Amino acid sequence: MLRCTDTVETGFQIGLLNFANENNGIPIGLVSYVKKDGLRADVWGDEAMFTNVGLRSGTHRFHNILFVGKQFTDPLSWTVGYGFGPHFTLSKSGYIEIDLIFQVIGDMANWEDSSYMGKYRLIGGWKIFDFISIYAGPTFNSFRSNENDGSEYALWTISEDKEGDTWTRTSIGFVLGMKIFK
Repeated sequence: MLRCTDTVETGFQIGLLNFANENNGIPIGLVSYVKKDGLRADVWGDEAMFTNVGLRSGTHRFHNILFVGKQFTDPLSWTVGYGFGPHFTLSKSGYIEIDLIFQVIGDMANWEDSSYMGKYRLIGGWKIFDFISIYAGPTFNSFRSNENDGSEYALWTISEDKEGDTWTRTSIGFVLGMKIFK
């Protein structure tokens, strides 16, 4: 479902793809582009040793993020993912974000051996310049795979389980990153 509008004054804009020139409400969809807010670049690292590059869209109140990442400790390991979440402004420079992230983790040597990770991130950020902010925070992670136990992606394991050929691991980690915006 495609939703296009010039201006959303209040409320929600709900659709698979949302487009608006200006949105003072909350766009909820797979991708939401608001011309006034533009696209923002995002670069971050996490406990799984991935360096990720993402593109954020949406508004200053709710965002979507599409990203790719590379694990430099393993030259064949890659990730691709999607996330979304609200943004809460605390002051002129400080903010909090709550992100839900889903990512596929793969190996270039064997494309069929993919694993999956969900992340809940609680981020505190600080705008250091008009166009750059830095952020950090804890993550709660859930890993699932038929290929490996996920121990290389977990810093602090909470639980691990193997049922049949499927491994599941929950863990606590961290994120540290930088956002670049217009």
